[in-house]
Amino acid sequence: MRRSIFLLCTLGAACGGSVTSVDGNKNTSTLSPTDQNQLCTDVYNYVKASFSPTDIARMSCGFSFSTSGTTDPTTCQSDFSACLQKETANTTNGLNQPLDCTTFDQQVASCNTTVATYSKCLTEEVNAMKSLESQMPFCSQSAAEAADLNAMSQLSSDCLALANSCPGLGFGGTTSNGGGGTTADGGLPD
Repeated sequence: MRRSIFLLCTLGAACGGSVTSVDGNKNTSTLSPTDQNQLCTDVYNYVKASFSPTDIARMSCGFSFSTSGTTDPTTCQSDFSACLQKETANTTNGLNQPLDCTTFDQQVASCNTTVATYSKCLTEEVNAMKSLESQMPFCSQSAAEAADLNAMSQLSSDCLALANSCPGLGFGGTTSNGGGGTTADGGLPD
């Protein structure tokens, strides 16, 4: 579930208002190509401003180490620190790539929600991910489960429903390497 939250946050969502200039009353499934591209650009900028390269690297490494089976706290922390050094450099390079909204535009067209609801869920995801990231690494199963439950509790019921109805947008999916971004670049639109 944490990986799903990460994708929602980083693949994005947006609304009219503080996240995007696209009218919040518009439906994501009927956006014009211009509005789709604007939403993609705004989501990219919002997420990029919300998470530093170090934050994104912490999440990438944290998700890897939470499932690695390492239970020794000292080894876990040491391995996590080594991963952070490598991933921070990779993430910084990934964030400097040109933006390509092709896949994002196709995904947003497959969803049926307003831009305002989409934005609200993005904001909730960002907050949940910041909370989750601050607890990394998860050097025990119980720590991972507690952090996951805490993050999930920060999402409203309508955003959880959106997570189940819009899998093409990264809600409830797995990591993507094709056009939607990766954990190394924070899942930002390519």
